[in-house]
Amino acid sequence: MKHSADRYATMIGAGCAHLQHLVDTGFSLGFRLLKRMGSTQNDTARPTYIHTAKRGGKAVCTFLGTLGESFYSTYEELKKQK
Repeated sequence: MKHSADRYATMIGAGCAHLQHLVDTGFSLGFRLLKRMGSTQNDTARPTYIHTAKRGGKAVCTFLGTLGESFYSTYEELKKQK
């Protein structure tokens, strides 16, 4: 029979694992959304400061989204190896 402290430690550990999974899922979703935002088609308006800023912002979103997806796919593979 487990001691009461062991039971609480097990429950807290499982709760932390679920919380970590929730955070990872949220970040993964966020990175996918960033990548999707960055890959939307640009309008063909004449170049203005706003248009240039939008293009730059979309490029940053695409970069961050790709970076995040790469991180989480590699992270998942590393967890499977353990």
